[in-house]
Parts: sequence; structure tokens; C-alpha cells
Amino acid sequence: MRLDDETRNDDNADPIDDAPVPTDPVDGESEPDSSEALPENESSETDGDSEDDLPEWEPLTPELVEEEAERGDFMLRWAVVLLAILLGCYGIHQTTTLLRTASGQYMASHGLLPPSSDVFSLTATNRTWVNLGWGTDLILAGLYALPGQEICLTLFAAVLAGLTLGLMVHISRPGLPSWWTSVMASVALLAAFPQFVAGPESV
Repeated sequence: MRLDDETRNDDNADPIDDAPVPTDPVDGESEPDSSEALPENESSETDGDSEDDLPEWEPLTPELVEEEAERGDFMLRWAVVLLAILLGCYGIHQTTTLLRTASGQYMASHGLLPPSSDVFSLTATNRTWVNLGWGTDLILAGLYALPGQEICLTLFAAVLAGLTLGLMVHISRPGLPSWWTSVMASVALLAAFPQFVAGPESV
């Protein structure tokens, strides 16, 4: 009876699975990792993108050289004008500027016309005085009456300096390169900037 039970239990047991059992890889042998190939692909993609970002190569032609020269001349001219404006921005401490401002205030309160004699002189009040810059005196008096008196006069001097140098760099003889005019204007600017005041002396 025991033998029959054992054989019966063996018959009821699960059949042996003939499917192949997966085996672990042997030490030293590793499967290729797909993540190791990603950096190479990414680097190739970035190289392609960087090549796409580069500008296309253009042959050097006389027209291109002339265009670059004109652009450089334009930047040089306006750099000189900007330097003149910066050098014209300083505090108003000149006696001539303050005297012209007072003369403009006097004319504004006495009919806007210049007097025939120097009203601010102690020794030459009886002599004839021709004030050629009476228009500038009125402008200075008007600017001085605005809020920020000295600031307005300083800005006026800077504008005069910029206009003067702007005319210089844009006036040149035909046939000469414009950059040479800008260089000479910059030399003249360095020599004459102490005379940049809020008055006709700057012109």
C-alpha cells in the first residue's frame, strides 16, 4: 500500500519544465550598456548643432571690405563726438561764463537789447561796448533761470562741444578717407577741450 501511494504521488507531481533556465553572465563578461553609447550620440549632436550655429563662409570681396570700412568710419566719427560731449561735461567755474550770464540777466530786464556801454565795468563805463555775443548771453540767462542752474549750463557746454566736433568729423575733402578726418578731429579735441565753455568760445 505504501508503494502504491508513493507512485501515485509521483504521478500527481508537476511535470519537469523543459524550458531553458536563464543563467547569470560569467564574471568578467558584461553585456554592452546602452547608456554608454548615449554620450557619444549626444556629443555628435552637439557638434552638429555648433556647426549649424557658425556663420556661412563668405569670400572676401572688395564690396565687403568697403562695407566694413564704412562701418568702422561711422563708429570712429561718433566715438569722437561722444568723447567731445564727455569732455564738455564739467563744472561751471569760468568767470567769462558767469559774466555772460549776468549780462543776459541785465538785458532780459532792460528790453532784451545789449547796452551801448559796459554796465559791469568800474573804469570803462563811458566807453562804447559792442557785445557780439549778446544772443548767447540771453540763452545763458534763460538756462540759469531753470531748476538746476549749473547743470543746465554744463549740458549746454556739452551740446556745443558735441555739435562743433560733429561738424568737424563730417567735413572732409573729396577723395580722402573719412577715418583720417576723425583722427585729426580727435587730436584737435584733445588740444581744445579746455576751451569748452558755455558760450561762443566753444564754437
